[in-house]
Amino acid sequence: GEDARTGEMVSRVRNKKAQSPEAVNAILESLDDLSRKALVGLENKNLRIVGKLMNSYYQELRKLDISTKKLDQIVEIALNNNALGVKPTGGWGGGCCLALMEKEEDLEKLKNIFEKEGFNSFVGKIGVEGVKITSK
Repeated sequence: GEDARTGEMVSRVRNKKAQSPEAVNAILESLDDLSRKALVGLENKNLRIVGKLMNSYYQELRKLDISTKKLDQIVEIALNNNALGVKPTGGWGGGCCLALMEKEEDLEKLKNIFEKEGFNSFVGKIGVEGVKITSK
């Protein structure tokens, strides 16, 4: 229900980097490392590792002060209801979260909880073919 405020968040991170370049660069390097490890986890179909890395990614980005109370609430609800991992996606400052669930029954339960809390939710699946471009 919150629009992402990408421009504002980019400015916030830019200002933080100007004030503390070493600290922000360390966070950015950590995010890069976590992303690379998550790719390996996905390639190996290890959802537990991917979930832990999602949670670590979220914690690193929180150090940049670009989350919101609603995003934090979504993360907390999901983690308290058997999510393997949760992380906001997109420009932060609002927007959308991804929650990784292992069991179908936990997924439906979480979806219902989100809706009761006033959050929009939908189910997506990983490991399915997405959009592709073919030439004629």
